[in-house]
Amino acid sequence: MVATHILQRFYRELVLLQKLALDNKRERFKKVYKLFEEDYVKNCFLSEDPLAGLCDSVKNHFYYTLIYPDERQEQLRKGAEELKELGDYLRTP
Repeated sequence: MVATHILQRFYRELVLLQKLALDNKRERFKKVYKLFEEDYVKNCFLSEDPLAGLCDSVKNHFYYTLIYPDERQEQLRKGAEELKELGDYLRTP
């Protein structure tokens, strides 16, 4: 499940970014997002992976945080909810 690995890596990067006390968090977030997007396009786009759709949705929510700053909190919340949904899905036997 390629999408799972891509989302897990993105999630770990976001958690790490949240813990760091950086002055340039926004710039770091842009780099983390760009790597996630490249990974997604290369490995998930038009994939048969059942989680590819979730990967695409998470990608869109976080993309919107970059282009619509006034909607940032809502999009971050939605993206975080979807990442949590992924975590719940992965823990289900």
